[in-house]
Amino acid sequence: MKCFLLILIILFICGYSYPCQYDTSYFYVKDASKYSVKWLQGLSKSGYANSYYINDALIILNGIDSVSFPADLPFNKEINFSGRMNGKDFFLKVKLIKYTTIDFKFEIKKGDDIIEYESGLADIGTLFFLGSESDEDEQTGIYYFATEYVKEDDKCDFAVRIGNDGGILKAKATRICRDEKSNIELNEVPAMREN
Repeated sequence: MKCFLLILIILFICGYSYPCQYDTSYFYVKDASKYSVKWLQGLSKSGYANSYYINDALIILNGIDSVSFPADLPFNKEINFSGRMNGKDFFLKVKLIKYTTIDFKFEIKKGDDIIEYESGLADIGTLFFLGSESDEDEQTGIYYFATEYVKEDDKCDFAVRIGNDGGILKAKATRICRDEKSNIELNEVPAMREN
């Protein structure tokens, strides 16, 4: 019992903003079902912080710093995006299914023909809180911050980037493949707007 109280006191003391000389390494997740296993493993192995406390949208690092998951997408609600560029129509459907993960469907159509299609689950970057991506809206010429979610497989990485530009949700997508023949470059996809 004394040992337990001592540990609680040490954790309480180390929660303040001055350096702590005690080892407080731990990785606590209140409900792991709300996050991708791959993302949790990546964060725990990243070595970015000594301790992690994760509860819903909040992450507390080293008992001092806190960050939140992006709040642009509502949970379990499908959001549709579309755009047009160079005679092609672009469509994206996304649904936030975990704080770390979206379920998506992306297609490019030329006339009635689907010329590109990608779907699956994509995860936010392990250390997403270190910085956002920025994408340009070709219609306005203005850049906006975006959160990137990536689906990785043996052949290609597919990224969906979603941002809030002054209250307007926008999205872009890119595919980078090992063979480079199947790539979809970021500048080949317009800033799709929420429908």
